[in-house]
Amino acid sequence: MGASHSHRQEDLVRLLVYVLGVSPQEFYLLPNDQGWVSIKELLRALEHDPHSPHVRESSLKEAALILAPEQLELTPSHIRARIRRPLPWEYAATPPGQLFYGVKAKTYAHVLANGLQAGEQSALILSPSQDLALRLARRRGPETVMLTVQARKAHEQGVVFDLLGTDMYLCQYLDTRFFTGPALPETPPPKNKKPALPESGVIPFILPPEPSRPYKQKGLKKEIGWKNARRKSRRGD
Repeated sequence: MGASHSHRQEDLVRLLVYVLGVSPQEFYLLPNDQGWVSIKELLRALEHDPHSPHVRESSLKEAALILAPEQLELTPSHIRARIRRPLPWEYAATPPGQLFYGVKAKTYAHVLANGLQAGEQSALILSPSQDLALRLARRRGPETVMLTVQARKAHEQGVVFDLLGTDMYLCQYLDTRFFTGPALPETPPPKNKKPALPESGVIPFILPPEPSRPYKQKGLKKEIGWKNARRKSRRGD
C-alpha cells in the first residue's frame, strides 16, 4: 500500500510539473503573469480531462509541500511550477469567423443585457469547438447556455483576441452585438392571483363611531323622566 501510494504521488508530481510549467494551455488553464493558477481551477481542469487521474486537494498539497517543494510552490489558494516554459502566446491574433463560449444558465439573462466581461485577473476563454467550449463551461457549473460569437466581425470592429496554444482564444470584453444565444424562456403568468393588500400587508379594521352620550360629559347629569316628574309634584307645579 505504501509503495503504491508513493508511485501515485510521484506520478502526480510529474503531472503537476507538466501542467503548470510546460503546457497549461493543453488543459485550457490560464496562469497569471507570475505563473500562479487557482487550485480550484486546476482541480476542475483535471477532473474534466478524460486522461487525467482523479486528484484531491489534499494529495495536491502533499505533492507540493512534501514530495516536491523544489519543483512546486503553493499558497492557500494558488499553485505554480518553479520552473516554467514561456507560453506559446500570439498577441492580437486573427480569429476564425465563429467562436463559442458557455455561460451559467442563471447568469444568461444578465449576459444578454450587459455583454460578456472577464474577471479582474483572468480572461474570457473561447474555443472554435462547440464541444470543447461546453466542457470548459461545465467546469463552472452543470447548467450552461452556449453562445455563438461572431469573432471575425468583433475583431474587425476593434475587439482584441489573443491566441494561447492552437485553439485557446482570449479576450476581455464582448458587446452583445457580437454574440447570439437561445431565446430566454417565457415567464408563466402567476396563478390564482389574490387581491392586493395595503402596503402594510394588513387589512385595516375601522370601528363604528361611538353614539353620543351627553350625560357622560363633564358637568352634566343624566336626565331621567320619572325623577323630574316627581320633583315637580312635590313643588306643586
